[in-house]
Amino acid sequence: MDRLIAKISSGVGRKRKKSSAPILVRLSSKRNGDMCVLSDEDDSSDEDYVPNDELEDVTQKTKVTKKKRKVEVKQSVTQADLSVHANAWSNYIPAEVLLKIFQLAVASESSKLKLLLRLSTVCKQWRSVSTDPSLWHSLDLAFGWIKSQEMVLKNLLDRGYLSQLRHLCLSECKKVNSKLIQFVVDKFPGLKSLNIQGCDKVRPDSLKYIARGFEGLEALNISNMNSCGELSAGICDILTQHCATLEKVEVAGCLNTRIHKAVFTSIKSLKQLTLLDISHAVLPDHSTLLQMFEAISSSLEVLRMSQCSTAQAVTDDLESETYFPNLIEFTAPKTKLTLTIFLRNSPNLKYLDLRGWNLAHMQCLFDGLSLPKLQSLNLCDVSLVNGIEMDLSMLVENLEELDISWLKNCSDSAFNCILTSLLGSTGEKLKVLHCSGTAIVMSQLRALLRNFPNLETLNIESCRQLPRGIKRKYEGKFEVTALRKKCALSA
Repeated sequence: MDRLIAKISSGVGRKRKKSSAPILVRLSSKRNGDMCVLSDEDDSSDEDYVPNDELEDVTQKTKVTKKKRKVEVKQSVTQADLSVHANAWSNYIPAEVLLKIFQLAVASESSKLKLLLRLSTVCKQWRSVSTDPSLWHSLDLAFGWIKSQEMVLKNLLDRGYLSQLRHLCLSECKKVNSKLIQFVVDKFPGLKSLNIQGCDKVRPDSLKYIARGFEGLEALNISNMNSCGELSAGICDILTQHCATLEKVEVAGCLNTRIHKAVFTSIKSLKQLTLLDISHAVLPDHSTLLQMFEAISSSLEVLRMSQCSTAQAVTDDLESETYFPNLIEFTAPKTKLTLTIFLRNSPNLKYLDLRGWNLAHMQCLFDGLSLPKLQSLNLCDVSLVNGIEMDLSMLVENLEELDISWLKNCSDSAFNCILTSLLGSTGEKLKVLHCSGTAIVMSQLRALLRNFPNLETLNIESCRQLPRGIKRKYEGKFEVTALRKKCALSA
């Protein structure tokens, strides 16, 4: 018993909490369970006593020293590797090659400014290459991701690497005013393209400054600037000064207050015009309009006349032998005006937009009209007339996109005629089909899915004849395939 008590009391290096009460130890014995009382004495006076705190400190210092050594070795190796890689990067990839890579990246990127700003933060060499003027031929500062304040825009435009800037977009920048336009004209006299769509604070006198300041303007977009006053005089000055170079003119929403006959007369002088957008305009008399079309017919590729109106009552359609050999895209106005001459004399037409038309004025579409290259046809919101059926069999052979949403006054027989003409075609090229708001039923939907195996987008929203759970827009082949399987299971 004495030996056992001695062993317990001589616990070297063990950490025990000091307590004023004595320690009770129960000794298990086969004979009897005697209880011994041990005094709470400190064993620090022993010769072989080592405090636990000092032992822990020694082991921690050893571990920290080893870690420091490993970290120092790793840091030295990392710095050496970085210096070697940096030298290798500058040696094996010259600035000329890096510039070519940046040019290819910028050419394939829609937001060039964001890409170049990110590239400039990589290293000094990338920053130097990213500020090469050859990369900054175009600049898009359209409203949405940058503050459209006058001082911010001026700071962005007042850069040395913008010396070769040729295309500038300030669309929907509400803070753009006449002072900033004058700064742009003085800073970039060689600008070829300017987009100030929706910049309502630009005064009409700034258009005259644009006409005289730029050397050879090729594209101008001043759409939706009708709130800044009378624009016809400034537009005429621009068209007159740059008649030899202008190729694209977009003045949608600027000619909707009254007849701007002078503007349509000035358009006749644009011999290289390829794109003309006069949407929401009040059209002049027939003779002025025909003269304008005849003057620009040989070069015109895109014509947009959406929501145009006429100042005089139209009883008969325009008759003209004007030929449009290069016309690719045509957006027709809601009036009967000008439709026949464009559809009959445009063999290369690919995109036709007839939204909001009345079918009574569209018999030329179905009386033997052939558009062999037509790829996109928009008949959304078309108003049908009783007794007239829409046969699209002559137009859908090469179609890739078709929109027959929200047809007005469409009877069951008229809609069945439309679907029959669609199902009668091969349907191999059709990829996008919009049928929202129509009276399509489940059996017709299955037939469409079978007949058009290459569909990538299908819109059947608000189709009341279809069951719940499938009336939505399907985008991508995966979703269309899933719908096709679901319709097959429910058959």
